[in-house]
Amino acid sequence: MCLQGCVSEQSRYVRYLHRYMSEEDERTYKPEFWEENVAKTLEIRDRTDRDYPKKYFKYFVLPVRVSNEPLDRFRMVYADTLCNLVKGMDPERAALAINTWCRKQATYLDGWNKTQSAMGTVEYGYGLCSDLTVLVINALRAAGFPAREVVTTWADYRSNHAWVEVYVNGHWAMMGGAEPFPQLDMNAWKNGRRVMCAEIDVIGDYHGPETVLSSNGKKTRISNLSKYVPVKKAAVSVYDSLGRPARGAAVQFLMYHEGGLHTLVSATTGIRGRTVVELGMGDVVAFAYKDGLFGLAKVSGSQDEAGLILRHSISGNSAAEFELSPPQKNPEWGHVEPDIKAWRQLDSVRKARLEAHPADEARVQSFIDEPRREYLPEVSWPVMGRTRLDVNTNDGIAWGRELSIYKVEDGSLVDVSYPYVPSGRYIAVTGTKRLENYTYKVRLETFSIPDGLPEFNVPVSMPSL
Repeated sequence: MCLQGCVSEQSRYVRYLHRYMSEEDERTYKPEFWEENVAKTLEIRDRTDRDYPKKYFKYFVLPVRVSNEPLDRFRMVYADTLCNLVKGMDPERAALAINTWCRKQATYLDGWNKTQSAMGTVEYGYGLCSDLTVLVINALRAAGFPAREVVTTWADYRSNHAWVEVYVNGHWAMMGGAEPFPQLDMNAWKNGRRVMCAEIDVIGDYHGPETVLSSNGKKTRISNLSKYVPVKKAAVSVYDSLGRPARGAAVQFLMYHEGGLHTLVSATTGIRGRTVVELGMGDVVAFAYKDGLFGLAKVSGSQDEAGLILRHSISGNSAAEFELSPPQKNPEWGHVEPDIKAWRQLDSVRKARLEAHPADEARVQSFIDEPRREYLPEVSWPVMGRTRLDVNTNDGIAWGRELSIYKVEDGSLVDVSYPYVPSGRYIAVTGTKRLENYTYKVRLETFSIPDGLPEFNVPVSMPSL
């Protein structure tokens, strides 16, 4: 007999999802949508009895959301089909079979820009790497396998990529979304690209063997970079203006990418003003902040130790320039060719299905609309004044130049929408065009926008080539 206060397992996990989901998910989706997903996930867990660490269930099997995709009822629609597909298979063979099933449903198409859920990707038959990753992870979780999305921002400063990690036979193995190679941990780009990050967002307060990059109470961002490329331990020592170790300074390690700064990892200095983090083998900028003062330093790919002084004030005028290079390619990297003949056979199944049942925009929208509330709760958004920022350069040429704007918030650089920004103090980041060896020259410069001006011209000094 259940004592007073006893809560069912389903209710506990529904509460868990509500505790860590975003405010937008909380207000957008019906309560019964989460209840239905949890009930189906528990049913599949008990029916399949997959072998994985117990805590992985709530982190990598239970969650409905993978990235920023619209949610749908994929798990309820396809779970039984996928479980029957891999029934009795070894876990690795089962994961490969699910990826093969996904390839029959959809394939990559460059420039695809539909807003779609996992079921929408099946309906259209196409998607970007992020769409296909969402599809495969949905399929793996629906069949009871822990799965997660890994995202990289290419360190040669253009584009990004996403892929899948699935937990089988006691370890995390990678595979490309809807790229069914004959084995796990095979991919054509894996050893050949300039990778500086391999980031995974996990619901809740996760602690595992991976490196923790950041945590905000709702999700934990971790890194599995050492699985894919060589890494190093890099140390930064932070000092105040008198040369004393700055304990408790917030430090960001930043990679330049597409005109802006991508945070690789955030840390806080210890009692000796020092912090040690795991990085790839390319150049980064270390940004440290404490008590209104900040400092900058380059940490090169060949450098294990760097120091910086908190000498600049956000309220003052200052600038710094750096020359940054991505990791060097390994000349001995092995290119793994896909089985084009096998993939074409899978694609023929998809094409035949689409010819018989062409994609229907209204049906795709219904996948997204069904789990949503009919009337969303009203939300009051703060009213903020805006000031237009017109960018000029010291050589009179603004077109084709890359510019990002950041403010300091809680000791960290935070990206600001452009070209309209409110009055205040900011840091502008500019970079030259890419050189032949992929090196960028990057400039960081503080500037201010006064109150009450409808337009304000900010002269930006570009670093010379």
